[in-house]
Amino acid sequence: MGTIYYFTGTGNSLSIARTIAGKLNANLASIVDYMKEKRAIDDEVIGIVMPVYCMDIPKLVKCAAYYEGDSC
Repeated sequence: MGTIYYFTGTGNSLSIARTIAGKLNANLASIVDYMKEKRAIDDEVIGIVMPVYCMDIPKLVKCAAYYEGDSC
């Protein structure tokens, strides 16, 4: 089983992440909560759902990609 990680500002990405997780029978986890809890990802398969801002991903998502327990 995998996990779908999401970041949402308005709730739209969360809605899509819920749909994907439901179809794939996957867990759902907030990227913000992941960073607060300082936990490692041990899933073999993950998905990431996020909005696109000005043809780029949100800074928080970039930070989470390299997150090792320190603040970004």
